[in-house]
Amino acid sequence: MLYELAVPALLLRAVVSRSRPDSDRVRPIGFRMRAARSRLQRLELDLLARLSPLAGAWLVLRRVERIDRRHRLAIGIALDVPTVVTAHGAPFARVVGPDEGPRLLLIHGLNSDGTMVLPLAKCLAERGFRVTVPDLPCPVIARRGRLNLELVARRLVETCDPLGPFDAVIGHSAGGLVAAIAVARGLRATRLATICSPSSLDSLLGGYLTFTSAPAGCLPAVRQLYRALRRRDPATVGPGEYAAFGSNQMVIHARNDWHVSPAAAHAICAGRPGQSPVVLSDCNHNSILRDPRLAEALCDFASGRVQRGSPSC
Repeated sequence: MLYELAVPALLLRAVVSRSRPDSDRVRPIGFRMRAARSRLQRLELDLLARLSPLAGAWLVLRRVERIDRRHRLAIGIALDVPTVVTAHGAPFARVVGPDEGPRLLLIHGLNSDGTMVLPLAKCLAERGFRVTVPDLPCPVIARRGRLNLELVARRLVETCDPLGPFDAVIGHSAGGLVAAIAVARGLRATRLATICSPSSLDSLLGGYLTFTSAPAGCLPAVRQLYRALRRRDPATVGPGEYAAFGSNQMVIHARNDWHVSPAAAHAICAGRPGQSPVVLSDCNHNSILRDPRLAEALCDFASGRVQRGSPSC
């Protein structure tokens, strides 16, 4: 709200700054607007949390589950990739690779859409896999306009399971958590690979609060609100679903990930004899998707050539 109210003044200030003789040394308007938005959003949360911790928690949950309009409409962008549609003709996923290839389901994370992982999908398709890439924010899957992970997982079962069964389901970031929940809800898949995924919904919320410099004390209020609204402790969303895969899971993480700590990968593997994460160096939360080592590891795993996590590299 504070950012929206301040937008006209910020734009005027940016234009004036660009009109100065030394404007070539001024940072781009888009960059400065994003920085201002981050500062105002932190201030807004801080003020609201001081007035009411539960009101601050509501704002946090709303922001985590918010769908950017660009991502919501991304499924309609014309690309050189076939789309999968419902019986009523509404698109909800893209598919690449040969019809007879082993089937993979590749799920992106929050604040994103399927186009983010599409290059990885094409890379896997070139190796003979049939890869389905759903768009979580699209109206077919996120019907209520929010990315409630558990509801989205149920919609994935309804929309994508008929395209399976899948030899493996792969999730990047929060997509790994969604994938595990979806399989627990009935999605037919024998293997799970997570890429830079949080160990639980609780760790996802905590990581978001840390990343956005939220006021201390927000996390307990968010936990309380989630339990009241969703009838489930966020700390229990994830660990059980991951554990159900046993050794049929590969946990991959980027060593330089500042969005989701590599400690999350070790937490997912904790308590499983012989299970350890694959930690790739020289990449981060997003650049790992373009790392050829990732594609090779996923191909070996999805083909059944690797059953357990391999040592870090």
